[in-house]
Amino acid sequence: MQKISSVVAATVGGVFLVRSAALAQINTNYTDVKANLGDRDLRDIVQLAINVFLSLLALIAVVLILVGGFQWMTAGGNDEKVGAAKKRLISALIGLVIIFAAWAIVLFAFSQISSATETKV
Repeated sequence: MQKISSVVAATVGGVFLVRSAALAQINTNYTDVKANLGDRDLRDIVQLAINVFLSLLALIAVVLILVGGFQWMTAGGNDEKVGAAKKRLISALIGLVIIFAAWAIVLFAFSQISSATETKV
């Protein structure tokens, strides 16, 4: 397990190094950013923040599903390890369903708010 975590850490670190090198090539014009900061409605910003948060949670749930599948494949027939992997898979799937339900509720709530105030979100 320690070997796997070191490989994952090295991969993530490599991705961030490549990402920063690629971003160094971009010519950013900050005057455009300053002009667009005040153009968005507060509801848009809140909805974007909630969507980003739920997306990160969904990504974590998918990673947990992958980890559970990997644990099941490498269990080698050990009933305790298979049971732990099944438990992780079921928990991650339940979490993913909850995340999608929360996203649907947020989408419904914001559409109702926007229709009640006669503005489109």
